[in-house]
Amino acid sequence: MKNSDVHDTMFTDQLRTSADMEGKREFADTENKRWVQDCLLDYYHGSKG
Repeated sequence: MKNSDVHDTMFTDQLRTSADMEGKREFADTENKRWVQDCLLDYYHGSKG
């Protein structure tokens, strides 16, 4: 196996991994926004309560 083959394989794995992480990050961002909105709503309703 040549050195460039190893590099190409590693690069392909990194691309695949970053694509997976990107999908997870989007999901986490959505969950975080929802959580923050819920907390803010609770806070405002509670403080006016």
